[in-house]
Amino acid sequence: MGEAYDAIVVGAGHNGLACACYLARAGLRVVVLEEYPAVGGMTLTEDLTLAGFRSDVHASGYQLANISPAVGELELADHGVELIEPRVAFAHAFPDGNCIAVGKDLEAAERSIARFSAKDGRTVRSLFERYRDERERIITSMFSPAPSLGTAARIAEETPGGMDAYRFSLQSVRSWCDELFEAEETKCLFAAFGAFVGHGPDDAAGAEISWLFASVLQAEGNKLVKGGMNEVTLAMAAHLQSLGGTVRTSAPVDEIIVRSGRAVGVRLRDGEEVAGGLVASSVDPAQLVLKLLGEDVVGSAIADQARRIEWGGIGDLHGARRPGRVQGGAKGR
Repeated sequence: MGEAYDAIVVGAGHNGLACACYLARAGLRVVVLEEYPAVGGMTLTEDLTLAGFRSDVHASGYQLANISPAVGELELADHGVELIEPRVAFAHAFPDGNCIAVGKDLEAAERSIARFSAKDGRTVRSLFERYRDERERIITSMFSPAPSLGTAARIAEETPGGMDAYRFSLQSVRSWCDELFEAEETKCLFAAFGAFVGHGPDDAAGAEISWLFASVLQAEGNKLVKGGMNEVTLAMAAHLQSLGGTVRTSAPVDEIIVRSGRAVGVRLRDGEEVAGGLVASSVDPAQLVLKLLGEDVVGSAIADQARRIEWGGIGDLHGARRPGRVQGGAKGR
């Protein structure tokens, strides 16, 4: 093998770079390998229409910027990340010219919704207040290891209202909106958040993520990145390099090399081998299992599970659409 590192990270999107930064902060010598000519992944910002007119290709907001410890720990501001917060956190326009607009002012948000239903206005205000009451617990849960299924079930059984919370965690956004709201406009406002993160109207867990997304934006503000979302990943790459880490673009990984049940490096598409004490993957699970590792390494049971992953109509790992499925749009954030 060629040059050896303590850790190899496959993929230079925001997740891969965050992983690499924390490994480097722990003292490891890290290299990040990215197939695309630039870092960014789902946070790319490129000239899509006119030269010099920058557009976010996928992600277009850093909504958790002011509650995530990573912003300070990875010194993003020191590496050029500047946040912009518009007065209106989010709004939904309707075909008749009306709209609902929500900012940090709870009274104003209630009035905007009450134009369609006074009851909905009061209900939405109570939902936003609920987030504020539970804010510290919710933030802690976001940045803590998830409990096991058994632990979560026991907590639900032992906590007053826990089973209602469990039901809410599985409820679809259509079911939840029909249960709580009168006006179609209010339902549309919340259901749009579910769609934004890849949940269809009848998908399980759409209700909770829709409520949480809307509530975080209302309470915390909608953070946009000056210059585009790619500034975040560029700052991560700069922080990694300041710690002695390396980022290589146009370096597609074709295989994770496994010996005696342990990942020991990767093989690039041009045949180059890179050795590493550990290998972390930031590619999608199917590509990791079926391509980078392969069925001979993971076994048929795990490979079969990976093949059952649904891709929302964008085709399987080899680009062929799967028969017998409704083809929809690709899911992205």
